[in-house]
Amino acid sequence: MGLVSRVTPDDELLATALEIANGMAAFTTFGLRRTKEVMWHNLDASSVAAAIALENRNQELGAREPEVVEFMQRYVQQRVGGVTPAS
Repeated sequence: MGLVSRVTPDDELLATALEIANGMAAFTTFGLRRTKEVMWHNLDASSVAAAIALENRNQELGAREPEVVEFMQRYVQQRVGGVTPAS
């Protein structure tokens, strides 16, 4: 299931945990909350189609969430150097 992403020596454990936590904190609370929700619900999903449908629902909800919209605008600005890509 990918629950273990790496094995860390004891003396590096805190630094590694903080690195992972900081990476997660860089994302929206909406995205983190919904990702956790999808992971738990998909453990009991009746099919791949059902799992994908739940993820699609979260994508649609996220597209309307002000926190997510702002995050994506900042992301695009960083990726393209502040220039809005041509449509």
